[in-house]
Amino acid sequence: GKEVKIVLESGNGSFNVAQKAITVAADSLTVTYGDDNYLAIEGGTYALSAKVTKGSLVTGDELSKLVTLSVNKGASFGKGVYAIEGEYAENGNYGITFVNGTLTVNAAKVSIDWNIAEGANVVYGNALPVPAIEGLESSDYKVTYKRSGRVITNAANLNVGVYVIEIELLNAN
Repeated sequence: GKEVKIVLESGNGSFNVAQKAITVAADSLTVTYGDDNYLAIEGGTYALSAKVTKGSLVTGDELSKLVTLSVNKGASFGKGVYAIEGEYAENGNYGITFVNGTLTVNAAKVSIDWNIAEGANVVYGNALPVPAIEGLESSDYKVTYKRSGRVITNAANLNVGVYVIEIELLNAN
């Protein structure tokens, strides 16, 4: 075989360590307005997640220590689609390309447990009860009584007849 000679000389030198390029994508999520996951996101306690989709982390590094995830909720946080965004160190060991996820908040599903909605009779002079809607507080909805297109404001003195009951969810959730 051939003989190879290596000559070592003393001296000073330098080198640069470049960032490792990775792509991180937030996991998308769908919740229902008012459910436990929605409330945890609203309160900032829900553990949003992401994954490396291109490249890889160096052994021992953790994605959760490199990227902080949050939901861009804006002023009102109700039914709709929101961005799940990532914040990361620009000058770290990684050159991160981040892909936002989406949080979809679906409208609350309500069920009315109220016999008047099933056509039960109400006795003249008695007040109409306000319906309890499962999963919502009374401040989450508005009940309106109507007859012949007119809004009735004094439910305690209704005359005999057929009335329309409208239930409106506030904030369209």
